[in-house]
Amino acid sequence: VDEPGLLPQARHRTEWQSPEAGCLVRLDAEKLGRAAMVLGAGRERVEDGIDPAVGLVLHKKLGERVEHGEPLATLHYNDSKRLEEARALLVAALTLGASPPSVFPLILKTLA
Repeated sequence: VDEPGLLPQARHRTEWQSPEAGCLVRLDAEKLGRAAMVLGAGRERVEDGIDPAVGLVLHKKLGERVEHGEPLATLHYNDSKRLEEARALLVAALTLGASPPSVFPLILKTLA
């Protein structure tokens, strides 16, 4: 997008801060998607609308170090009633550990 200011903006934002120091060892994409859906970025039912202003911004990548109190994500929302459900899904989606996770190769095998 050349002019992000033209996009709709959510009325509210809140940061979810790390409850402890560690490394981000797991991201559950399904739970992250469900958290965004709860905020209104997706549909639960076919007749539900989609709010293009809401969603999640993750501030850390898998394996990165996180300090206690450092923002892990920002939730953009318009409906405060659904914030706690989305936050609970976000908490369940991100796991911190003592050391970075093992890195698996992107290509496991080349077939001839």
